[in-house]
Amino acid sequence: MHLLYLDESGDPGFRGTRHYVLLGLAIADREVKAASAEVDKLVLRRLGPRAEGGELHYRSLLRGKGLFRG
Repeated sequence: MHLLYLDESGDPGFRGTRHYVLLGLAIADREVKAASAEVDKLVLRRLGPRAEGGELHYRSLLRGKGLFRG
């Protein structure tokens, strides 16, 4: 069995945003735990311990808010 994750950003409607992004990721269920551990290690390495257990939002990164303050 595989798990499928879909995420979107933007508004494709008539008066929508300039860009619309749709992402999909399919992964075998037996690989989820290992993949999650790798993502956690990458986030910890790039953003440090302040990002551990938190949610990452691009808008916060751009505006320097939350985990990205300072």
